Amino acid sequence: MTSSVAPFRLDEGVLLEDSGTMLPWSAGVNELLDLAGGYQTRWEEVTWSNQHVLGGLRANVRFILRRLAFEIMPAFDNPEDEEKAYRTCFEHLCNKMGAPHESRKDKSEIVAGLIYPVSIWSFEDIELRLRTSEGDSSGLIPFCDLSITRKKG
Repeated sequence: MTSSVAPFRLDEGVLLEDSGTMLPWSAGVNELLDLAGGYQTRWEEVTWSNQHVLGGLRANVRFILRRLAFEIMPAFDNPEDEEKAYRTCFEHLCNKMGAPHESRKDKSEIVAGLIYPVSIWSFEDIELRLRTSEGDSSGLIPFCDLSITRKKG
């Protein structure tokens, strides 16, 4: 099921609510680096730390140009508690956007027996995918993230 209008002006980009700065989908790395204190973390990736987005969710925001995707990493006092991070983010998004259009459980690709939740909100041009999984540059650490992708150009 797909709703027509994406909330929070997501069809334009991601709004950093504290500064009122829009991070537009069409921006390149150099333009994004000039916006609201972003810093380059990897080639074609720009990060903004400790921001409020999506109606008050505190998170670290990363734009990945090669994927044309925003990664929202919820910022909590205990980032190792990925289940709490998922639940808190899920409840926030449900309160702001309603129930997800799709929910499922994905099996871990690395650890047998682990199952992680995935929730998806789909809009005309935008998809939000909240998930818990493992794997990051520091090892096989479970984490919660929210990927926001633009479906077309």
